[in-house]
Amino acid sequence: MNLQITEDLTPHKLGLLFVLHLYSTAQESISSQCLTLLIHLLNNDLLLYNDDNQEPIVFPTLKDLCDTVVQACTGANQESGDVSGLQLALLDLIWKVRTLDDLNEFIDGNIIPLIATNNTIYIDKTIGFKQFEKSSILGSFIHKVTTEFKLLKFNHCLTLFDGFVKYRESTRELYLSMGGTIIDVLQNDYELFGKLIEQSYLGNVDFTTDKGGAGKEITSVSDLSIILNKQIELLESKGISPSELLDNILNSSSIPNLPSYYYINYLESLKKYDYNSSFESLYRYFDYMVSNNSKYFYHFALILKANLHQYYNQHELAMNSIQEAISIARENKDNSTLTYIISWLFNYIKNKPELAQDMANPNQLLEFLIMKTKTVSLSLYSLSFDFKTFQILNHGDGIAAYLNNLTKATYISIYDEFQISSFIRSMEMGVIVWNKIGNNQLSQVYNDIAIEFTNNSNDLISLKIRLNFLRFLQGDVESSYNELQALKQTVATTDYSLFNSIQVRSLIMLIRINLFKGKFIQAKEIVNTLLDNDLQDLELNHEFIQLQIEIEIYLENYNLALKLIEGNIHRSNIYLMIKLNLLKCTIFNKSNNHIKSFSLIIQTIQLSQKCGYTNLLMESLIIYINMLNHLGYYQDIFDIFENIMPALISLNNLHLTSRAYFELANGYFNKYKNKQKTTSFNNVLKFLNKSINGFSRCNDLISVKSGFEFEMEIAEYSQNLELLEHAKENLLRINHLIS
Repeated sequence: MNLQITEDLTPHKLGLLFVLHLYSTAQESISSQCLTLLIHLLNNDLLLYNDDNQEPIVFPTLKDLCDTVVQACTGANQESGDVSGLQLALLDLIWKVRTLDDLNEFIDGNIIPLIATNNTIYIDKTIGFKQFEKSSILGSFIHKVTTEFKLLKFNHCLTLFDGFVKYRESTRELYLSMGGTIIDVLQNDYELFGKLIEQSYLGNVDFTTDKGGAGKEITSVSDLSIILNKQIELLESKGISPSELLDNILNSSSIPNLPSYYYINYLESLKKYDYNSSFESLYRYFDYMVSNNSKYFYHFALILKANLHQYYNQHELAMNSIQEAISIARENKDNSTLTYIISWLFNYIKNKPELAQDMANPNQLLEFLIMKTKTVSLSLYSLSFDFKTFQILNHGDGIAAYLNNLTKATYISIYDEFQISSFIRSMEMGVIVWNKIGNNQLSQVYNDIAIEFTNNSNDLISLKIRLNFLRFLQGDVESSYNELQALKQTVATTDYSLFNSIQVRSLIMLIRINLFKGKFIQAKEIVNTLLDNDLQDLELNHEFIQLQIEIEIYLENYNLALKLIEGNIHRSNIYLMIKLNLLKCTIFNKSNNHIKSFSLIIQTIQLSQKCGYTNLLMESLIIYINMLNHLGYYQDIFDIFENIMPALISLNNLHLTSRAYFELANGYFNKYKNKQKTTSFNNVLKFLNKSINGFSRCNDLISVKSGFEFEMEIAEYSQNLELLEHAKENLLRINHLIS
């Protein structure tokens, strides 16, 4: 690539000088349009962006600037006539410049005088145009560009002007269509200049210009640095790789040694899952950076090294790197960096709580984080309360403690005007808290708020993934799975990380779908596929553990299921421990070992109530009722149901409610067998019908089959031939679907 690198001067920067001239001298309507455009440009670091406003244009043209005029002014609700007026005024000025001397005279006579000596922007009535103080944003820009222009060597001036001609060539047709006039005398002048240059032994200067613009592409170190930083942001947030053009520029021999280039390579290698290349790029990045400022960048290097190890599931190495970073920050008494490192650590162990066992005084470290972040960053301060909420939620400290810390995190994040991400993070924590408590409606409200406020496409997809997984956990299996499949198609070719996240969740949902359909072997095959996958999300990991155990229960491998429970019950998470104990009670009940199950289920009910886990409390009570049914205490069943049904229905968990109706039907059947009352028999059929309908809506064919088998038992006991025929027909249909 024929590339010219300047310190700060480019044809586009020259084009912006004409905009500043118009702002300073034009009539009010044009001047206000220029101000709108300048504000838009300053918000984007003076860069122009492509249509989707994602990637900066590396070599902008005057046509790109004219398109930005329309974009900026239309967004500010300006009249279309005024927009066209600004475009025409700008093109008139730029196309009047025919030679390098014209450009030089324009800068000397119209741009340099714009810099004033006062401290404010004002209109000098004696000279009739606005001026800018040198230290202002616009004044500083003018001073920097004009100073560099004046210091250019002659051959570089020619190359720059060549680039300027190419820059404006893109608007030739637009300008002519607006009634402009172009005098094409430049080509003859350039041919003459070319011969003079050759005769002056300056033949090494590339100075060929034509309407096609075959001269050098010009960019600046400052623009490249900004573009690289934008590209890093795009890679980190959206997984968008550098364009082929930018990649060619970065590999050009003309490019200065920019450390951001190595960081982009590091991110690209991570995206491709290339460990060796990512490690090498990271090493080269910090080899360059540390030499400039070793104290600051060594901290940063260790954090990124920990990130790298985390990405490849090397958790022990990640913890070693972050512990070293904490030690160095403490030695240097660098509280700002220390709070950031500790925040990273807690964010890491949030989904890997077993790693906290290797930490010294994690609770003390968390209190230190809360205390220090108050004066360092509102975002980190809010995050520290999110961590505390998550920690006490896992330890089961009760609803008051969860909501107290969640409220603090949310309140602080609302006042963090610079970081909307901290508010979204608090909303995500609210989703987790209300889901654990059992208020699914509020959980969805928090998720909807997070979706409404996020302006990052990757975050939006992540929130939708979480929403569908929560719906799956609440029993809405099929539709949540189908929506995840639709989401997967949107990221299939753009972001491997999000695609993998959706794929893993889809497979876990598929395990549940196969269990419901009686395809236990297929479910186990998916489990075997996922066993080598280090699941990063805590809820996902816990659901996977439960599904492994449930498969063995369905297959009646009770000893293996109990071994799996014992192998995971040590985990430092009360919620998971309760779930595993419930599965253990289910095994005891299925083995007709109800006495062994009795004391454990009572403990589980008490613990669920203490922790405020309403959904687990309801599930515990349903298992307890199943036990009472087998032991014949049907009156106790009715008393319990009378108290819990409003809370159970409010959970909005169709599968759990259907299980409850099934147990209630069993209770009424036991009562009917004992007292032979018609009302009891009607209640049996009523609640069994509700149960079967609920299981059908959940596509749980195994539970539907159990329902019709129970209906057959009822029909045979009551000698109801019509009911018996109905049960047989449906059992035949369900068995056909399962097979």
